[in-house]
Amino acid sequence: MENTLYTLSFLNTIPIKYFGLSSFLFLIGALILILNRSNFIKILLGFELMVLSSIINFNLFSSILEKEDGITFIFIILAVCACEASIGLAIFLRYFKNNKNIDIDQINSLKG
Repeated sequence: MENTLYTLSFLNTIPIKYFGLSSFLFLIGALILILNRSNFIKILLGFELMVLSSIINFNLFSSILEKEDGITFIFIILAVCACEASIGLAIFLRYFKNNKNIDIDQINSLKG
């Protein structure tokens, strides 16, 4: 009986300010993705904000549950996110060098 009460009582120890910060960052990132569909840099920025908000959640819940698995996932997510950003910027710079244009709508017309 005490064990079930303990598992439900961890909800009272969640730092609401960190969860609120994470939710706010995710909302800002989603709004950037929705409202700025024509600027590649803003799209990458919105995606990075959404990923960082998930990293804050992983850190928050791994510290609450006292597990180290969340920190392992944080490092994996950061590595994948850094690779994604570098490859995306490399493709963007190559396209800009060849076409002297950064219009996302014209890039979408290149689909085959």
